[in-house]
Amino acid sequence: MSNSNLDLNELASSQAVKISIATVENTAERESRLRVEEANAAHQRRKEMLLYSVTIGVVSIVVVLCAWVILRKGLATEDGKLALALLTSIVTGLVGYATGRASK
Repeated sequence: MSNSNLDLNELASSQAVKISIATVENTAERESRLRVEEANAAHQRRKEMLLYSVTIGVVSIVVVLCAWVILRKGLATEDGKLALALLTSIVTGLVGYATGRASK
């Protein structure tokens, strides 16, 4: 048998090896950590759903108001031109969001 000793200093200074000392997670700690992670993920999903709902609501209201102004006053007035420009911007933004392209 060869007598090869392991040099820990050489191993620790090596760039190819990462050494860490950690305690073993027991079952109760693991279950607690998983419950916290699940609660955080559920909270994040609720926040995103609320954000999307509010955004869809606001955009819907603006689209309805723009359509109302355009249909009531027509495009000849200044309000109609502004409503058409706003409506065009909303449609452009939605198409950009749907296709995943960002303006640069």
